[in-house]
Amino acid sequence: MSVQFAIKRTPGAMELSKRAALRTHANDIPEVLPGARNERIAEDRLINDNHREQLQQLLESTLAHHSIDLDESCKARVLANIVQIHQTVSRIRENYLDLGKCLLRIYRESAEVYEEISRKGSRILPFDYTVAIKCRRIAEAVECGLLPECSLPAAYTTAYEIATMDEATLRLAEAKGLIRPDVGRNEIVRHKQAARTLVQHHVETVASLAARIAHLEERKQAIIAEAQARVAKIECDIAILADRKAAFQGAVRNQGREVSGS
Repeated sequence: MSVQFAIKRTPGAMELSKRAALRTHANDIPEVLPGARNERIAEDRLINDNHREQLQQLLESTLAHHSIDLDESCKARVLANIVQIHQTVSRIRENYLDLGKCLLRIYRESAEVYEEISRKGSRILPFDYTVAIKCRRIAEAVECGLLPECSLPAAYTTAYEIATMDEATLRLAEAKGLIRPDVGRNEIVRHKQAARTLVQHHVETVASLAARIAHLEERKQAIIAEAQARVAKIECDIAILADRKAAFQGAVRNQGREVSGS
């Protein structure tokens, strides 16, 4: 089951005052076209000016590259909508992270209560239990510093895939530039599969080397035992021959004495 997060944000005190002023003098202010940089938009923006300038440069580059001709007012309206899309995505990130933080706080109050209200079939939470699991796991990853909040993707399902990476896989993903807000879930899933295959291959290689070492150790011990047995037999043969030699030498000496005495 999927969930759509409502786009809702409580305005700050300064923002409320400006909105109130706009409502009070609404008749005295001309209609603001999309893209106009009025005071309310400046206060309400969830992206900074540098980000806006980057988006404007990217739009200008795209238009130039594809030879698309837009007048300045039309271009301003397109840019305004692009900025609003980025603002909306930022709110989506805030929403699922806030859900996760709330769930994490409930879990810390009582793991038993958390399990009951988030279990499959419970009607207390307004979303499926899998959403609860994923949002809470994301909040844990952000809290412990494993996943930077500024790098959270727009989709909570993608953020969950990142949050469930082990340390080595995450470090590799960072090195490949995959921990970023615009990363796609398919990119993350492919990376995890490739990392898992690499780890499995590494484990198999280590296991096979360990088996070969053990086999060689067995062969060494067998060869040593066989050599010791052969050496022992040779030493026994030497001892027998030495005894026979000593007996022969004794017999020769005795024979010599008998000849001398006669």
